[in-house]
Amino acid sequence: MTMARRQSSYMNSEISIHYRSQMHADGGTATVGGVFNWTSRGIRSDENGAMNSRGTLYDNGVMSTDLFNPYGWLDRTIMSDDQDKKIWSSIFTDYDFGVIQQRFVTYDNGLQVKTRYQDSKVAAVDRFDLGDVKNWTTQSERFDANGQREMIVTEFDAGAVHLTIFADGVKTRMLESDDGDVYNWANKSSSFDISGALTVKSITYNDGTVRHEFWADGAKTSIEQHDTLDIKAWSEIVTTYSAAGLRDVKTTTFDSGIVRGEQWVDGQSVSIEIQDTLDVKNWFSSTTNYDATGAISERVTVFDNGIERAESFG
Repeated sequence: MTMARRQSSYMNSEISIHYRSQMHADGGTATVGGVFNWTSRGIRSDENGAMNSRGTLYDNGVMSTDLFNPYGWLDRTIMSDDQDKKIWSSIFTDYDFGVIQQRFVTYDNGLQVKTRYQDSKVAAVDRFDLGDVKNWTTQSERFDANGQREMIVTEFDAGAVHLTIFADGVKTRMLESDDGDVYNWANKSSSFDISGALTVKSITYNDGTVRHEFWADGAKTSIEQHDTLDIKAWSEIVTTYSAAGLRDVKTTTFDSGIVRGEQWVDGQSVSIEIQDTLDVKNWFSSTTNYDATGAISERVTVFDNGIERAESFG
């Protein structure tokens, strides 16, 4: 069977697109689009005959256009989904002498993603929620020369900003700030060890109190609280935990100078010791002990004049 070829043209975005159809001897015509996944293809050349653009119209209506620099290297690729067959509406990809530099994708829901490359590896990704379909407005990621994530920062709709820092692909720091003043805290920070396990978590509240949590091997070991603006009746509270994660010791230092120490064993309260460090009471210390049932068994009070009083219960 012999075939004759004929050539037609398709105009799109000021680019002349030429496609070929095949004429069979029996009179039937089959376009290339009936065989492949595109309906037309073509090129545009400059006055010297060098190709400066190339276009493809796919069966699903997607149009792809390649633009070339004067030296014949790929400079930009433009893809548009005019028939709304994809989840995106347009994709722009820029090249430097054929090496990818950045890509900009606009999705149907208004989300826009800009990706920048260094030596053909992803170096940065910036996302913009123009359609307000996420709970954040912008999100940015940065990567090192090996393609591992270095940081990601997210600005949420409510005004909070969340920054995560990585080293060799492992999370090392997390920083959060409440720029919109919608929470009861102003900022948070967390630190992680080389395995990515939490080691320290700190929170600064709007009232000026600061809370530090310390962790080891995935278990909380202690909590420190500080009243930096002097709005509480206490200045510092320190709580330690056993290897089992149970509260072990809690020490509260009050503004009056009273220091209260509480002790637990296996989660059971065993004693409370109170000391008058600023001599505002007529006693120096008071110690209360508890039995296995949690009931008071003994209280010992030492007065300023040196007299000691012991009381037994039960």
